[in-house]
Amino acid sequence: MQEDLPAKIKERMRRVYNPLNSVRSSDGNRVPTGIPGFDEMLSGGVPRGQLALLLGEAGVGKTIFSSQFLAAGLSRGENGVYVSLKDSKSRFMAQGKLSGWDFESAERDGKFAFVNWSPLEIEEDDFSVDGFLTATERSVKSVNAVRIVVDPLDILRYFYFDKEERKLIFRIFRRINRFNTTSIFVMSLTDGGVRSRQVQPEEYLAQSIIVMQHVFAGSTMERTIRVEKMLETPVDRTPRPYRLSDRGIEVYPRESVI
Repeated sequence: MQEDLPAKIKERMRRVYNPLNSVRSSDGNRVPTGIPGFDEMLSGGVPRGQLALLLGEAGVGKTIFSSQFLAAGLSRGENGVYVSLKDSKSRFMAQGKLSGWDFESAERDGKFAFVNWSPLEIEEDDFSVDGFLTATERSVKSVNAVRIVVDPLDILRYFYFDKEERKLIFRIFRRINRFNTTSIFVMSLTDGGVRSRQVQPEEYLAQSIIVMQHVFAGSTMERTIRVEKMLETPVDRTPRPYRLSDRGIEVYPRESVI
């Protein structure tokens, strides 16, 4: 909860990341996610220039959502960068192909960059926030990226705790905000889901929060997506069901889960 944060940290959040300082959106200043049904919930897409948190339990399709977001950008001439702290490049490319997203061709054409910053691939002595930010910025500039995904941000947080952790969060958000891109940071939810989670500093710094989770509907388990926060735009905040298929994610914006 915000009350648990030191007063100095809360004040710094308010001054540095005041939402009123972010880009004002208009009908022509949105970034479609490319997810059928979900953009309808957002009145057309995410306001351009925002940084969104994508929160979700295991198995809800967070990486698919992120890949679909980048693929949609490429189809619109908006270059992208995927920063992976988990999956290898070969796995990411293979998963994309299953849904018809040819990131390999986009990479060859200089429209897409994959940054592998997994602790399984990077030597422990070289694994740092500075290295992560430098590699990300280099890739953003190399392809003139408009969209960025960091998946999952949790991995960086595992290497730091308490005061040091909060410092790195500020550094990451400040640096990414300077790229003038529309960005998605992926983070995991615990098995307890949304209601049992402790609100993290990232949620106060992000302009948007999207939550994907499993819910019980009678005797069955359903996947739902909802917009917990999105500044500067009218959104549908009702949890809506969605389906995962070999074409990605499709949301049903007129259906509800009871």
